[in-house]
Amino acid sequence: MGSEAGDSGAVGADPGETAATFGLLGDETRVRIVRALADAADGLRFSELQSRVGVRDPGRFNYHLEKLRGRLVEKSGETYVLTPAGADVADLL
Repeated sequence: MGSEAGDSGAVGADPGETAATFGLLGDETRVRIVRALADAADGLRFSELQSRVGVRDPGRFNYHLEKLRGRLVEKSGETYVLTPAGADVADLL
């Protein structure tokens, strides 16, 4: 299933997938990204998300955002939004 495994929104369905999902949150920046997107009903553009998370270095911010893409975050047009699994995780934070 690869990177699409988390797209089902089934956090906890498989212990390995659950561990991988929560492993992504081992960095404070990634937790702040998920929380910021959870608070933004219509998603956020890169620069607005970066500002809300409070990371000045765009390269460092992009690194962490890319770690979340696929499983917890997806790009929809010009904005970033939570996947169903990302929304499930955000509810637990």
